[in-house]
Amino acid sequence: MITINLKYKSTEGFQEFFSKLRHQYSCVYRYSYNRLYDGQTKLDIYHQVSELNNVEMVNSRLINDCIDFSSRLYEKDKLTNHKSIFGGKKNFKNLIKGKITKSEFLKKRLNSLYVQGETSRNGNRFFTLDILNNKITFKYNRDNYYLLDIGFITKHDLKLLMELQESKRKYTITMDENTIHISFDEVVDNISQLKTDRYIGIDLNPRNIGISVCDSKNNIIDTYNFDFGKIIDSIIGIKKPKTVKKEIRKKYLNNKLNHEILDISKRIGEISKHYQCKFIFIEDLNFIPKTKGKKTTKENKKFNRLTKNLWKRNIFIQNLEKRCTMNGQRMFKVNPAYSSFIGNCMYDYVDSVNASIEIGRRGFECIINKSKKFYPDILLKQSLAHHWKEKIGDIQSSWKKLFDNVKNKKLSYRVSLKDIKMDFDVFRKEVRMYDIYRFS
Repeated sequence: MITINLKYKSTEGFQEFFSKLRHQYSCVYRYSYNRLYDGQTKLDIYHQVSELNNVEMVNSRLINDCIDFSSRLYEKDKLTNHKSIFGGKKNFKNLIKGKITKSEFLKKRLNSLYVQGETSRNGNRFFTLDILNNKITFKYNRDNYYLLDIGFITKHDLKLLMELQESKRKYTITMDENTIHISFDEVVDNISQLKTDRYIGIDLNPRNIGISVCDSKNNIIDTYNFDFGKIIDSIIGIKKPKTVKKEIRKKYLNNKLNHEILDISKRIGEISKHYQCKFIFIEDLNFIPKTKGKKTTKENKKFNRLTKNLWKRNIFIQNLEKRCTMNGQRMFKVNPAYSSFIGNCMYDYVDSVNASIEIGRRGFECIINKSKKFYPDILLKQSLAHHWKEKIGDIQSSWKKLFDNVKNKKLSYRVSLKDIKMDFDVFRKEVRMYDIYRFS
């Protein structure tokens, strides 16, 4: 998905109309979000919204888009067991403290107008692109027809928008009082020879990402471990009290981390194209914050910060999905239950790579081959079998029982970089803050 952000200026009367429409649209958005939390369906919400008295400007098509838009926030908050405060938690606290006025807070509660694209309506029902003349037409209905003058467009964006206008592909508009955001799918870069018997498994962690390239016969072709723990440590190392210098440094490092995660996604995309992998399998992660009773312990706070704030897994997954679409590949999410334990018990690579091999095997076996063999046969690597022989006795009949036995006896099974002989190549560039370890 590509998003182009453009500043615009409107004709007379537009801002007054748009302000009223946006206000009513925001009411529908908040109402839909709260009803989704109550367990109602989108269809039920649509019928209820249609009967409200104070949203007469929001037509039926826009109501549908608004409900879909609010459901995205609902699904995101549902994963973290969190309910959003419209206008922002920080702004709400500032309102209580008297730092901002009620009218300023209400303005911050307004949502951007979101209009999904339609192929049958030349790309979008309410908007028409006229890129050559730097204009966008907003025709909401017969009585509300406005021309929006676009500001500066870069050469790259101009080329993309011209192709979009000529092809009449659908595009989504997200719009506030100053900026219009045009989002559309990229044209698929068709690869003539993708191998349906090759796949990549990916294991995600807060400090590193492990990947493995395998084939349908479970042969391991190539493996990589992307380690960005140094930048994570740099961010965690910024301690209180807060100062302007520390805040600037923290913001820089967070932006740097986002950049590196996107760079890793790009690198994995290049690897998948090089080996002509048709399928990408990745962990299906659903984290719930750690708590102890009603209070959060210091250890749990550290865990929550690492997994919720510093772990950029959503940015990585969304960017990788985009690249898969461009390459004509398919990406699937796989249940990662016991994948790390199984991987480390069977293979001699680093922890994250071992887990990625099991995730890839599981995805290809269950999703592509439609097999019910979720877990592999229990086959321990020789070094581990010899080490555990006297401590656990006979090998259990299932991976779960074996895991419980190992956990109760506090035996180690994870493989770190320190445990591996240095017979692999390390690729590093000074401009990067992450290392790529390749195990051949």
